[in-house]
Amino acid sequence: MHSAGGRAQWFGVGVSVVKSTDASSRRLAILVAITLVGVALRFLKVTEVPDGFNQDEAVAVYDAYSLLRTGRDHHGAWLPLNFRSFDDWIPPAHQYLLLPFVAVFGPTVVAARLFSATLGTSVIISTYVIVHILFRSNIALIASLFVALSSWGIGFSRVGFSVIILVSTSLIGIIFYVISMNNNQSKRITFFSGLIFSIAIASYPVGKIVVPFLLLLLFLIYILNDRGLDTSTKIKKHLYNMFILLLGFCVIGMPFLLSQILDWRTINSRFESLNALKSSRDLYSILYNYIIHFDPRLLFWAGYRDGILEFPAGFRQAPLVFAPFFYIGIIYLVKSIFRPQSQLALGWLLLFPLASSLTQPEVPHEIRAGPGHPVIEIVAAIGFGCVFKWICRSIRTWTLISKLKIVGPVSILVVTVGITANVIIGIQSLFFESQQNNNKQDFKFRRGISDAIITLDKWPMTKEIYVPMNYGTFFKILYLTHAKIEPISNLSGDLPNIYANIPPPQYESSEAWWIAEADRGASVGNWGRQMLIIHPSGVPLWSVYSTKRAIPERKITLNGKSMESAEVWYLSVMIFGVVFVTLAAAVEDALREGGHLGSGAHASDSHAASWEL
Repeated sequence: MHSAGGRAQWFGVGVSVVKSTDASSRRLAILVAITLVGVALRFLKVTEVPDGFNQDEAVAVYDAYSLLRTGRDHHGAWLPLNFRSFDDWIPPAHQYLLLPFVAVFGPTVVAARLFSATLGTSVIISTYVIVHILFRSNIALIASLFVALSSWGIGFSRVGFSVIILVSTSLIGIIFYVISMNNNQSKRITFFSGLIFSIAIASYPVGKIVVPFLLLLLFLIYILNDRGLDTSTKIKKHLYNMFILLLGFCVIGMPFLLSQILDWRTINSRFESLNALKSSRDLYSILYNYIIHFDPRLLFWAGYRDGILEFPAGFRQAPLVFAPFFYIGIIYLVKSIFRPQSQLALGWLLLFPLASSLTQPEVPHEIRAGPGHPVIEIVAAIGFGCVFKWICRSIRTWTLISKLKIVGPVSILVVTVGITANVIIGIQSLFFESQQNNNKQDFKFRRGISDAIITLDKWPMTKEIYVPMNYGTFFKILYLTHAKIEPISNLSGDLPNIYANIPPPQYESSEAWWIAEADRGASVGNWGRQMLIIHPSGVPLWSVYSTKRAIPERKITLNGKSMESAEVWYLSVMIFGVVFVTLAAAVEDALREGGHLGSGAHASDSHAASWEL
């Protein structure tokens, strides 16, 4: 750390980087275009793709609705710090942050997913800011582009899961912490950074592991790179700064963590059931679990387990075309490990698999490894910078290539076509193949149950409902949400009785089965996409096709047209244009600056990073 113009700097960059007014209008226009592409991929048909409503989405949005109306969750707890949910006791940030959206849209899939899509879009902009601080605006544009097109980011943004809160708030917390370091340890900014990190730790269970390690990483990097003070003075100064951060953290984090400690056995029972560290021999399996998170076959092809959406191979956690840039980026970070920029990026990358590695049996788990977004894309952007820095240098130094002025544009065009084709194949699958005859996605988002409840809601005389045993708890929360049951009615017990039973043997082998004792009430049976509702007399009121029968093709449409025609073409052209313009602008800046694609805010800064490989 050193001072320039009376202002402390960290990573060799003054806080003026974030507030700079000298950024070109072209870069701003490109960032806006990238954000618009990200908005299209996150908001387009967000309530229909994926089709249905997962129980985790439903319980969060209904608890927020119940808080809004009664101050209690759907179990009756007053302003809880841990939500009982399905007896898995989840952190509270998601439900409380949903309140404005539920106030406008009610307990609906719209409220749940618009919230996630909004946070997912903010990650694009936040990525630009943090990479701009650490490297350069051209690399920041590439990183934000990669985040906008990332399948991991699209998946997190299109469902109402709390992991997107952890991703977005951790990123914002890092930004404000770095800004506070660059601003003479501004107490207000440091306090606000701590407040943001407290939201992150109270957002998703993984945050209880990732956030403390992330704070420790930031603290150590700052101490190691603060040269000019004796050791004792330096430690005192930074401990005081961390104390200010912890004061902000305590606003939300302390009550939440205390509630966890006071009822540890109950609240952490879910983790205990998933904990992979039960003996010393399990250390080997945890190490193996950690390493496979970086396996290119899983990261860029087959995907992690328990994925949110059904993307095709080659477009799972990140597009396959990002793979070579990602591993080149890792090589660069390792070779430049003595620079604080590289220490933060590499340390952040090494932290993301921690929580997922400690669980079993689904490893690597896509959602528990969620903090890998957007650092995977940032490292890929760094690798891209290394590759095109070499191309720029070659154009300047190699006589043959320097005469072939077309080499640079052709290289950009090839990469652009590769990225666009990779993304469009994934989007095509997301909007069409995954919505047709996809039993896994139908099961995950309870598509048949949702349809059945909508039909049940039209039958107000229902007093008893019978559902398959495995669906009893899920069915109730989905019933409360879809039927928009008032929380007061739920808390007073003024609802149909919902029973879970095992289907009798004579129905187990049939194409469509339902629960016995249908003469006592409405009976709902489920098999994949198929749902049946049985009147007390035994006559089916409503049904859809079983998964064993031919299912009519369902195409998502816009303005009455099939998205497989004009709209997909428009989306392809838009993505191609934005990718090409972004990459071209980055390379043009590199040529203008002598082949440096990223070196802090100012190439002349003696503390700035070099892009030498």
